Amino acid sequence: MNDQSEQERSSNLWRHTNFLRFWSANIISDFGSGITFLPGLISRDNLVEGYSKLSASNSAIELSGPALAATLIELLTAPIALVIDAASFLLSSVLLGTMKLDEPAPQPVAERPSTWQQIRQGLSFIRHHTQLKPMLLNNSSMQLFGGIIDALLIIYLLQLGLPATFVGVIFAVGSVAGLAAAAWGRRAARRFGLGRMVVLGSLLIGVGALARPLAFGTPWLAGAILLLGQTVSGFGNTVYDIGYYSLAQSLTPDELLGRVNATGLFVSFGALPLGALLGGVLGELFGLRTAVAISSIGLLLSVLWVYFSPLRYPKISLSESV
Repeated sequence: MNDQSEQERSSNLWRHTNFLRFWSANIISDFGSGITFLPGLISRDNLVEGYSKLSASNSAIELSGPALAATLIELLTAPIALVIDAASFLLSSVLLGTMKLDEPAPQPVAERPSTWQQIRQGLSFIRHHTQLKPMLLNNSSMQLFGGIIDALLIIYLLQLGLPATFVGVIFAVGSVAGLAAAAWGRRAARRFGLGRMVVLGSLLIGVGALARPLAFGTPWLAGAILLLGQTVSGFGNTVYDIGYYSLAQSLTPDELLGRVNATGLFVSFGALPLGALLGGVLGELFGLRTAVAISSIGLLLSVLWVYFSPLRYPKISLSESV
């Protein structure tokens, strides 16, 4: 009986692991394709407006999605809610297929560089670019230290006397702040320039993260401190995304967009699971609050990659970067 139960658990773990691999690969593929496709859908001068609207849409979905999911689970059970979720992705793909866009004919397969050659081209372009290189180093660093808190957040909330469900409140507050930042995106680009938006967004993410290890006192007080920090981080995250992707797309030639975006996502998102693994090790060795503090300080120091770079000095606009 015990052997059978152990076999069932191993089988379930294998299925869940493979599902997560497939799901993660599709999420990254969808995200990479989306940011590559947008410059061909709208003019480069409208990238800031485009990414601002996408960020507002994402924040609205993150705000309403968990509540909708909970309602569906309560009314229809979890399996039916998952079926509806899957159907929403199918509907999304159908709607995307109805979009009309004049695109140049793809290069014949026989004439295309090999996959490894395309990866090298993307890496080489970023490595020799005075703005894209510090941007990627900054983003990868934030993913690494963000992965630490991702792995520890729920356990840390429990240590502070807060329920695990409080994580939903944290994300909701961040989404509201993101909506406000998305509305401010175009004015920020005109006032500061895209490069300084990246620096400002990264700085705000780090400053907001400092609230996590500083949370203390009663659960109500600790929760309020965390929400204040998340408000700052959520606002900064959207400012960062708008500036980062608008600038990166405008600095990259059309023929290299796919390779540069794919390379950047591979490097930066590849740091995320490493951070989660590091978070577990740090939490085990030094305790939760110390591990959270390391994550927060690392997020704050990540801004140095872009602060000491050409991004800080000129007021880079889309018209100047194309």
